Amino acid sequence: AEYKLKEEGDLLTVAVPVVGISKEQVSVSMSDNELLIETNAETLPFGSKNIKLTLVLKDDFINSDVDAVCENGLLSIFLTKKEPKQKIIKIM
Repeated sequence: AEYKLKEEGDLLTVAVPVVGISKEQVSVSMSDNELLIETNAETLPFGSKNIKLTLVLKDDFINSDVDAVCENGLLSIFLTKKEPKQKIIKIM
């Protein structure tokens, strides 16, 4: 499947063309360090096919805040970098 990635500052944008597919036929999920994008349309425009796309995320974006918008034949997924957690090590 075709897709575009764009990272600007704390925001990673994933753009996937989904022409002829409604938002109800699209699912986006995140598991560990993977972002999974799938479509499940019974009828598709000529030349189109369902999508199953898995992207491996950089550590900065694992468990980050995620928003998605599906309009005008384009699925846009926005991931915000998570703040690195500082771990305090107790000296014994």
